[in-house]
Order: sequence, then C-alpha cells, then structure tokens
Amino acid sequence: KQIYAGEGKIIGVGTYDGVEVHVKMPNKNLYNSAIVKKALEEFSTEKCMLEAMFHPYIATCLGGLTVDPQSNQPLMWLVYEKFSMNLVDAVNKKVLESEDTRLRIIWGVLQAISYLHVEFRPPEGDKTQPFILGNLKPSDIMLVTDNIPKLFELGRTKVSDKYLRSLTGIPVVIEYMAPEQIKSHQMTTEADIYSFGLVARYVWTGKTPTNEGRPVSKVATSSAAERWMPNRLMDGMPNGISATLHQCIKPDPSNRPDAKQALHKMK
Repeated sequence: KQIYAGEGKIIGVGTYDGVEVHVKMPNKNLYNSAIVKKALEEFSTEKCMLEAMFHPYIATCLGGLTVDPQSNQPLMWLVYEKFSMNLVDAVNKKVLESEDTRLRIIWGVLQAISYLHVEFRPPEGDKTQPFILGNLKPSDIMLVTDNIPKLFELGRTKVSDKYLRSLTGIPVVIEYMAPEQIKSHQMTTEADIYSFGLVARYVWTGKTPTNEGRPVSKVATSSAAERWMPNRLMDGMPNGISATLHQCIKPDPSNRPDAKQALHKMK
C-alpha cells in the first residue's frame, strides 16, 4: 500500500516475513531509464551497506528485492522496520511539543551521525574514509515508538543522487546544505555537521530556512549566521546545547566541531 510519493521515491507499507514493514522504492521514471543496469548496481551497493549498519538511531534495513519473482522485472525495493511517522509530519502535526522529546531527537540524530563518521565503514570500498551523509534534511528522519528518531535516507545522496537526478529531473534539496557544499558539490563531515545544526534548529523551532520568506536561491548563498533564527526563538533550549548548535553552523568549516566533539559539548 503506497503512503507517500515524492523526492524520487515511493514509500509503502506491507508485510515481510509476516511482519509489518515500510518499503522504499524509486519512482517509475528510474525503471524506464536506459541505464537501469547501472542503477541496479548502485542499489545493490546501497542495500549491502545499509544491512551492515547497526545503531539504535539508524533505521533497520531488513533486506531488499532486486527482481520481481512473478514478472522477472528489475526491482529496487528496500525493506525497513515499521515507522510511526516522518519527522516533518510530526512537526507539522505538533506532536513534538515536549522539550525533552525534541532534545532526545536532536541527541539521537547526532549520535547516529557520530557513528557514521567515526565507527561505521562500508563492507565494500575504502575503509579508511568516513561515511558521509551528504544532504541531511528533516525528511530523512523517521520516528518510531516513543518518538525515537531513525536516520532513514542513508546513501541516497552518496550512492544514488548522481544518477537519480539525471534520470528523473528531481532536484537535490539544498536548503539544509552547507554553503561550501552548494558551491563545490563536495561532501564532507563538516558539511554534515552544518546540516545537522539546521535540522536541529528545525526540530526545536519548526522553522525551515525558506520558512523565513527567503527563496532557496537566496538561502544557497547565505551565511550560516544569516540563516539562523533569532535567539528568542530558541527559548527553553539549554544554553550549552544552543551554543553548540551555533558552532555547528559556522560559515568556516574549520570552526565547526566534529560529531564527537558536539556530543561532548551537548552533554
């Protein structure tokens, strides 16, 4: 059963080995592509990588399907644990009114980022390089029971966007990207930390950079300080956490803390 379609993907609910699950699949344009073979290769790499990740704040990938057993047509379905809702829906429906809940979500997302940057290494490829998210945004975070956050879109930017955009014409969302990433298209751990700072701000305030009435074209050229809402909108957030988040969105990447440093500062 389809429950969501957008950003180049379709999300559905179904059963897998008798358990209710969520299923993610590309939109139909990808299957019509002349380079679907390449897409399937990338999908297999992503599936292998996701199945190797084990962290309480990362969505559990239960497996995937590459071939329809009935039609023998190619599939690119990823099967995940069942989610309660997307973070964006939770904010829009105002179900995160508790400050403790919002802080737990921010803390959980940062722990997941720290795991990916410091501990996780893909089963294939260069194991000396950190895993980089590349384009963290609120829609990449799902919630399960008790509003526990789960990073969901892992690898889509890193593994898939390079062909997904050319195949479907779907633009990459840039409003949570670091300024240097928008300019150079280079993905770094520092850029991930910047995106985390803006996502954390969204969790706390419900405001996005473009909620401020500024077009994405303007946001893309703005400094972090210009994109951050006034301190009065961060009422209730502990000073140490607020100060750390401001450091995360410093315009100069070298002035941002890494994920482990940010965790230490926010304790």
